Amino acid sequence: MVHKRLYLSALIFVFLCMTSLAEVKVMGFNVRYNSPKDTGETSWDVRKTAIQRFIRDVRPDVVAVGEARESMRKDLKELLPEYGQIEIPGTGSRSGANTILIYNKNTVSLLKEGSFFHSPTPDKPSRCWSHSSEQWRGTCWGKFREKTTGKDFYFFATHLCLGLKNHDLEAKLNSAMLNVIRMRDIAGEDAPVFIAGDMNASRDEDDVRRWGLQPFHFWMNDGRDVPVSNNEPTFNGFGKVKMTSRHVIDFIYYRNADVKKFENFNKPGLGVNYISDHYPNMITAEL
Repeated sequence: MVHKRLYLSALIFVFLCMTSLAEVKVMGFNVRYNSPKDTGETSWDVRKTAIQRFIRDVRPDVVAVGEARESMRKDLKELLPEYGQIEIPGTGSRSGANTILIYNKNTVSLLKEGSFFHSPTPDKPSRCWSHSSEQWRGTCWGKFREKTTGKDFYFFATHLCLGLKNHDLEAKLNSAMLNVIRMRDIAGEDAPVFIAGDMNASRDEDDVRRWGLQPFHFWMNDGRDVPVSNNEPTFNGFGKVKMTSRHVIDFIYYRNADVKKFENFNKPGLGVNYISDHYPNMITAEL
Protein backbone atom coordinates (compact mmCIF):
# COMPACT_ATOMS: atom_id res chain seq x y z
CA MET A 1 0.00 0.00 0.00
CA VAL A 2 2.81 2.40 0.89
CA HIS A 3 4.54 1.71 -2.41
CA LYS A 4 1.30 2.38 -4.31
CA ARG A 5 0.86 5.70 -2.53
CA LEU A 6 4.42 6.71 -3.31
CA TYR A 7 3.94 5.70 -6.93
CA LEU A 8 0.68 7.66 -7.14
CA SER A 9 2.32 10.70 -5.55
CA ALA A 10 5.15 10.53 -8.07
CA LEU A 11 2.67 10.33 -10.95
CA ILE A 12 0.78 13.36 -9.64
CA PHE A 13 4.04 15.30 -9.29
CA VAL A 14 5.08 14.47 -12.85
CA PHE A 15 1.62 15.43 -14.14
CA LEU A 16 1.69 18.77 -12.33
CA CYS A 17 5.14 19.54 -13.73
CA MET A 18 4.02 18.68 -17.25
CA THR A 19 0.87 20.83 -17.03
CA SER A 20 2.46 23.78 -15.20
CA LEU A 21 3.59 26.81 -17.16
CA ALA A 22 7.28 27.60 -17.10
CA GLU A 23 8.15 31.30 -16.94
CA VAL A 24 11.51 32.27 -18.42
CA LYS A 25 13.23 35.63 -18.70
CA VAL A 26 15.18 35.98 -21.95
CA MET A 27 17.55 38.94 -22.35
CA GLY A 28 19.71 40.49 -25.04
CA PHE A 29 22.54 42.75 -23.90
CA ASN A 30 25.42 44.19 -25.95
CA VAL A 31 27.83 45.09 -23.14
CA ARG A 32 30.27 47.08 -25.36
CA TYR A 33 33.83 45.80 -25.73
CA ASN A 34 36.51 47.06 -23.34
CA SER A 35 37.82 49.90 -25.50
CA PRO A 36 40.76 51.95 -24.13
CA LYS A 37 38.92 55.00 -25.51
CA ASP A 38 36.19 54.53 -22.92
CA THR A 39 37.23 56.40 -19.79
CA GLY A 40 35.62 57.39 -16.52
CA GLU A 41 32.22 55.86 -15.91
CA THR A 42 32.08 54.47 -19.47
CA SER A 43 35.17 52.29 -18.92
CA TRP A 44 34.63 48.56 -18.58
CA ASP A 45 36.27 48.51 -15.15
CA VAL A 46 33.55 50.84 -13.86
CA ARG A 47 30.63 49.44 -15.84
CA LYS A 48 31.25 45.78 -15.03
CA THR A 49 30.21 46.16 -11.39
CA ALA A 50 27.08 48.05 -12.47
CA ILE A 51 26.32 45.19 -14.87
CA GLN A 52 26.79 42.71 -12.03
CA ARG A 53 24.25 44.59 -9.89
CA PHE A 54 21.84 44.90 -12.80
CA ILE A 55 21.89 41.19 -13.65
CA ARG A 56 21.43 40.21 -10.02
CA ASP A 57 18.55 42.64 -9.66
CA VAL A 58 16.66 41.52 -12.80
CA ARG A 59 17.74 37.85 -12.63
CA PRO A 60 17.30 36.79 -16.27
CA ASP A 61 17.40 33.07 -16.97
CA VAL A 62 19.40 33.38 -20.20
CA VAL A 63 21.27 36.33 -21.71
CA ALA A 64 22.77 36.93 -25.16
CA VAL A 65 25.87 38.98 -24.34
CA GLY A 66 27.43 40.93 -27.21
CA GLU A 67 31.05 42.10 -27.66
CA ALA A 68 32.43 40.19 -24.68
CA ARG A 69 36.16 39.71 -25.22
CA GLU A 70 38.22 37.14 -23.34
CA SER A 71 39.15 39.28 -20.33
CA MET A 72 35.55 40.46 -20.06
CA ARG A 73 34.32 36.87 -20.04
CA LYS A 74 36.65 36.14 -17.14
CA ASP A 75 35.32 39.19 -15.30
CA LEU A 76 31.73 38.06 -15.79
CA LYS A 77 32.56 34.58 -14.52
CA GLU A 78 34.05 36.07 -11.36
CA LEU A 79 31.31 38.65 -10.86
CA LEU A 80 28.43 36.29 -11.66
CA PRO A 81 29.49 32.78 -10.57
CA GLU A 82 25.84 31.69 -10.52
CA TYR A 83 25.79 32.06 -14.32
CA GLY A 84 27.33 29.55 -16.70
CA GLN A 85 28.81 30.59 -20.05
CA ILE A 86 28.67 29.33 -23.61
CA GLU A 87 31.06 30.83 -26.13
CA ILE A 88 32.18 30.32 -29.70
CA PRO A 89 35.48 28.39 -29.53
CA GLY A 90 38.51 30.33 -30.71
CA THR A 91 36.98 33.75 -30.13
CA GLY A 92 37.59 36.46 -27.55
CA SER A 93 40.01 38.68 -29.48
CA ARG A 94 39.69 41.52 -31.98
CA SER A 95 38.89 38.92 -34.65
CA GLY A 96 35.26 39.16 -33.61
CA ALA A 97 32.36 36.72 -33.09
CA ASN A 98 32.50 37.78 -29.45
CA THR A 99 28.92 36.85 -28.69
CA ILE A 100 28.51 34.66 -25.62
CA LEU A 101 25.52 33.22 -23.82
CA ILE A 102 25.16 33.19 -20.05
CA TYR A 103 22.53 31.22 -18.14
CA ASN A 104 21.33 31.11 -14.56
CA LYS A 105 22.46 27.77 -13.15
CA ASN A 106 19.91 28.08 -10.34
CA THR A 107 16.91 28.19 -12.67
CA VAL A 108 17.86 26.30 -15.84
CA SER A 109 19.98 23.26 -16.72
CA LEU A 110 22.15 23.15 -19.83
CA LEU A 111 21.44 20.03 -21.90
CA LYS A 112 23.30 20.75 -25.13
CA GLU A 113 25.31 23.56 -26.71
CA GLY A 114 26.90 24.60 -29.98
CA SER A 115 27.97 27.49 -32.20
CA PHE A 116 28.55 28.51 -35.80
CA PHE A 117 30.03 31.37 -37.81
CA HIS A 118 28.14 33.60 -40.24
CA SER A 119 29.85 32.59 -43.45
CA PRO A 120 29.72 30.09 -46.32
CA THR A 121 31.77 27.79 -44.03
CA PRO A 122 29.87 28.18 -40.73
CA ASP A 123 31.54 25.31 -38.91
CA LYS A 124 35.02 26.84 -38.95
CA PRO A 125 36.32 30.34 -38.08
CA SER A 126 35.65 32.52 -41.12
CA ARG A 127 34.68 36.02 -42.22
CA CYS A 128 31.09 37.08 -42.77
CA TRP A 129 30.53 36.70 -46.52
CA SER A 130 31.45 39.90 -48.39
CA HIS A 131 31.13 42.19 -45.40
CA SER A 132 33.46 45.21 -45.42
CA SER A 133 34.82 44.41 -41.97
CA GLU A 134 37.38 41.68 -41.46
CA GLN A 135 35.72 40.65 -38.22
CA TRP A 136 34.04 37.31 -37.70
CA ARG A 137 30.36 37.13 -36.78
CA GLY A 138 28.74 34.16 -35.12
CA THR A 139 26.01 32.56 -33.03
CA CYS A 140 26.17 30.33 -29.98
CA TRP A 141 23.22 28.39 -28.60
CA GLY A 142 22.04 26.13 -25.84
CA LYS A 143 19.23 23.70 -25.15
CA PHE A 144 17.94 24.30 -21.63
CA ARG A 145 15.55 22.73 -19.14
CA GLU A 146 13.60 24.98 -16.80
CA LYS A 147 14.16 23.40 -13.40
CA THR A 148 10.74 24.00 -11.82
CA THR A 149 8.67 22.36 -14.55
CA GLY A 150 11.21 20.33 -16.52
CA LYS A 151 10.22 22.04 -19.76
CA ASP A 152 12.86 22.42 -22.46
CA PHE A 153 13.63 25.37 -24.70
CA TYR A 154 16.36 26.59 -27.05
CA PHE A 155 18.15 29.92 -26.89
CA PHE A 156 20.43 31.39 -29.57
CA ALA A 157 22.70 34.41 -29.06
CA THR A 158 23.81 36.31 -32.16
CA HIS A 159 25.24 39.59 -33.50
CA LEU A 160 24.69 40.62 -37.11
CA CYS A 161 27.14 42.65 -39.19
CA LEU A 162 27.41 46.39 -39.71
CA GLY A 163 27.37 48.40 -42.91
CA LEU A 164 25.08 50.02 -45.47
CA LYS A 165 26.75 48.96 -48.72
CA ASN A 166 25.04 46.36 -50.87
CA HIS A 167 27.41 43.58 -49.88
CA ASP A 168 26.94 44.48 -46.21
CA LEU A 169 23.17 44.26 -46.54
CA GLU A 170 23.49 40.96 -48.39
CA ALA A 171 25.75 39.63 -45.64
CA LYS A 172 23.20 40.64 -42.99
CA LEU A 173 20.42 38.87 -44.87
CA ASN A 174 22.58 35.76 -45.29
CA SER A 175 23.37 35.76 -41.57
CA ALA A 176 19.70 35.98 -40.65
CA MET A 177 18.81 33.19 -43.07
CA LEU A 178 21.61 31.01 -41.70
CA ASN A 179 20.36 31.60 -38.16
CA VAL A 180 16.84 30.51 -39.11
CA ILE A 181 18.11 27.46 -41.00
CA ARG A 182 20.23 26.37 -38.03
CA MET A 183 17.42 26.98 -35.55
CA ARG A 184 15.06 24.83 -37.61
CA ASP A 185 17.68 22.09 -37.96
CA ILE A 186 18.61 22.09 -34.26
CA ALA A 187 15.29 22.79 -32.54
CA GLY A 188 12.75 21.64 -35.11
CA GLU A 189 9.36 23.20 -35.75
CA ASP A 190 7.61 22.56 -32.43
CA ALA A 191 10.04 23.42 -29.61
CA PRO A 192 10.13 26.82 -27.89
CA VAL A 193 12.97 28.81 -29.49
CA PHE A 194 14.39 32.26 -28.76
CA ILE A 195 17.12 34.29 -30.44
CA ALA A 196 18.45 37.61 -29.16
CA GLY A 197 21.17 40.05 -30.07
CA ASP A 198 22.34 43.26 -31.68
CA MET A 199 20.98 42.99 -35.23
CA ASN A 200 22.46 46.31 -36.42
CA ALA A 201 19.16 47.02 -38.17
CA SER A 202 15.87 48.63 -37.26
CA ARG A 203 12.30 48.12 -38.44
CA ASP A 204 12.11 51.76 -39.55
CA GLU A 205 10.49 52.09 -42.99
CA ASP A 206 13.36 54.29 -44.20
CA ASP A 207 16.05 51.89 -42.97
CA VAL A 208 17.37 49.73 -45.82
CA ARG A 209 18.90 47.42 -43.23
CA ARG A 210 15.44 46.23 -42.17
CA TRP A 211 15.35 43.68 -44.98
CA GLY A 212 18.03 41.75 -43.14
CA LEU A 213 15.50 41.02 -40.40
CA GLN A 214 12.89 39.44 -42.67
CA PRO A 215 13.96 35.79 -42.18
CA PHE A 216 13.30 36.17 -38.45
CA HIS A 217 9.87 37.72 -39.08
CA PHE A 218 9.02 34.93 -41.51
CA TRP A 219 9.63 32.09 -39.02
CA MET A 220 9.31 33.81 -35.63
CA ASN A 221 7.59 36.56 -33.67
CA ASP A 222 9.12 39.85 -32.54
CA GLY A 223 9.20 40.24 -28.76
CA ARG A 224 8.14 43.88 -29.10
CA ASP A 225 4.81 42.93 -30.66
CA VAL A 226 3.15 42.08 -27.36
CA PRO A 227 0.60 44.08 -25.31
CA VAL A 228 3.08 45.12 -22.61
CA SER A 229 5.92 46.57 -24.69
CA ASN A 230 7.73 49.63 -25.97
CA ASN A 231 9.56 50.63 -29.10
CA GLU A 232 12.18 52.86 -27.52
CA PRO A 233 15.75 53.02 -28.93
CA THR A 234 18.26 50.46 -27.69
CA PHE A 235 21.50 52.03 -28.94
CA ASN A 236 22.44 55.10 -26.90
CA GLY A 237 26.11 55.67 -27.84
CA PHE A 238 26.80 56.64 -24.21
CA GLY A 239 24.58 59.68 -24.75
CA LYS A 240 26.57 60.97 -27.73
CA VAL A 241 23.89 60.30 -30.36
CA LYS A 242 20.40 61.67 -30.87
CA MET A 243 18.31 58.56 -30.53
CA THR A 244 15.65 57.88 -33.16
CA SER A 245 13.62 54.89 -34.33
CA ARG A 246 16.65 53.82 -36.40
CA HIS A 247 18.42 53.12 -33.11
CA VAL A 248 16.00 50.33 -32.18
CA ILE A 249 18.49 47.67 -33.24
CA ASP A 250 18.48 45.04 -30.47
CA PHE A 251 15.84 42.35 -30.84
CA ILE A 252 14.48 39.20 -29.25
CA TYR A 253 12.57 36.84 -31.53
CA TYR A 254 10.66 33.80 -30.35
CA ARG A 255 8.61 30.82 -31.50
CA ASN A 256 6.24 28.43 -29.68
CA ALA A 257 6.06 30.52 -26.52
CA ASP A 258 3.61 32.98 -24.99
CA VAL A 259 5.38 36.28 -24.37
CA LYS A 260 3.75 38.42 -21.69
CA LYS A 261 6.08 41.40 -21.51
CA PHE A 262 8.90 43.19 -23.33
CA GLU A 263 11.18 45.50 -21.35
CA ASN A 264 13.86 47.98 -22.41
CA PHE A 265 16.05 48.95 -19.44
CA ASN A 266 16.93 52.53 -20.35
CA LYS A 267 16.94 54.37 -17.03
CA PRO A 268 20.17 55.57 -15.38
CA GLY A 269 21.20 54.11 -12.06
CA LEU A 270 23.51 51.57 -10.48
CA GLY A 271 26.12 54.32 -10.06
CA VAL A 272 26.50 55.11 -13.78
CA ASN A 273 24.44 56.90 -16.41
CA TYR A 274 24.95 54.10 -18.94
CA ILE A 275 25.91 50.50 -18.20
CA SER A 276 26.70 50.11 -21.91
CA ASP A 277 26.28 51.93 -25.21
CA HIS A 278 23.27 49.62 -25.71
CA TYR A 279 20.32 49.23 -23.38
CA PRO A 280 19.52 45.67 -22.31
CA ASN A 281 16.12 44.35 -23.33
CA MET A 282 14.19 41.35 -22.03
CA ILE A 283 11.04 39.35 -22.60
CA THR A 284 9.14 37.36 -20.00
CA ALA A 285 7.67 34.26 -21.64
CA GLU A 286 5.59 31.25 -20.67
CA LEU A 287 6.36 27.82 -22.10
